[in-house]
Amino acid sequence: MEKFISKEAIEKRTYMYLCLFAFMNVISVAGANIFLGLVTAALLHRLVRYHEDVKEVFAEHKTMFSLFGLLLIALLLSLPNALEPGKGLTNIINAYIYRPIPLLAVLFCVHEKRRLINIALCMVLAAFLNNICAIGQGIMAYPLINGRHSGFMNIMVQGTLLSVLLPAAMVVFLSAKKAIVRWEIVVFGAVGLAAFVFNGTRGAWLAAVCSILVIAYLQVKDKRKYFAGILVTGMIISSVTYMVPGFQQRVYSISNAQEQSNTERRLLWQSAWHMFMDHPFTGVGYANFRTNYQKHYILPEAKQPYLEHAHNNFFHYLAETGILGLSALVALWGYLLAYAVKGWWAYREPVFLLMLAVLLGVIMHGLTEYTFGAAVTVKMFWLAMGLGFKYRI
Repeated sequence: MEKFISKEAIEKRTYMYLCLFAFMNVISVAGANIFLGLVTAALLHRLVRYHEDVKEVFAEHKTMFSLFGLLLIALLLSLPNALEPGKGLTNIINAYIYRPIPLLAVLFCVHEKRRLINIALCMVLAAFLNNICAIGQGIMAYPLINGRHSGFMNIMVQGTLLSVLLPAAMVVFLSAKKAIVRWEIVVFGAVGLAAFVFNGTRGAWLAAVCSILVIAYLQVKDKRKYFAGILVTGMIISSVTYMVPGFQQRVYSISNAQEQSNTERRLLWQSAWHMFMDHPFTGVGYANFRTNYQKHYILPEAKQPYLEHAHNNFFHYLAETGILGLSALVALWGYLLAYAVKGWWAYREPVFLLMLAVLLGVIMHGLTEYTFGAAVTVKMFWLAMGLGFKYRI
């Protein structure tokens, strides 16, 4: 019994649950929730029985937790005048108490770098298998259906995950010292790129390209190689665009202002802006966008009246939580971005660029999708932040 309740035993169980959660978060939402529940129980057991380091951990990440707390307060302040305050409170608990549990579990219970890497590899393995499944779906459907295949995941969520993992794969490739690791990254990247084509999420494509450009500029010392790499990559993308008609149509539709999804997003952003103008400080209430949009703010030109979010993180938070909530969110993201960039300049360790890949993927795809409202994405985000913070200690 003593072995079961020892600190080492509890932390080992938490680590195992985190591995299973990281894998299942890509494969199955239900499976991920089961293991996240076990992670939560193990973490509570650890903190109740062994809590001598609580102040130390929170002090070490004081700025992040302070900004997180300010965001939580801003979200709560958005509820008193909301149409559905109960729904908002439930969603705040789910999004800002439950989903960040992986961050806390890693900070308190995972201390060995090998274990941190193993947790990350579980997610990468699951993503690799999911990408193979998505490619299989696309091949079986072609040519009857072009694009929009995502394996076990939601299309938009897989798009976000790929916009994170492909730049991250580039970081590992450029920093790897062993040839076998580079070959593994080449295989993973090739499969990921093929899955990205079948996924068809244009905003995620743009997010991945921008993220790769930024991170490669930071990582590659010889800028001649950087610009040569851009040229070669551009030629490859142009060739694929020319050879795959379905992909070609999706690429060309990015700049088509009259394309329906582009038009619908602009109308959503206008509606979100109107919500903000009517409720500038606290918004219409967290998790209350859909109700307000469908009842009061949908524009006559809109052809999709049942949309649930603003297809943009910034507009969505501006509408639901006003200037207070958006400012708090931007402050938190700004701190994390500064932590990653400053850490890279100071220490030149790839872990900082991996954190940057996660941040840029979620934020930049979030310019055309509400990425910070997707459960799978947010859980992955906090898990990755925890792994990055702890790897540096």
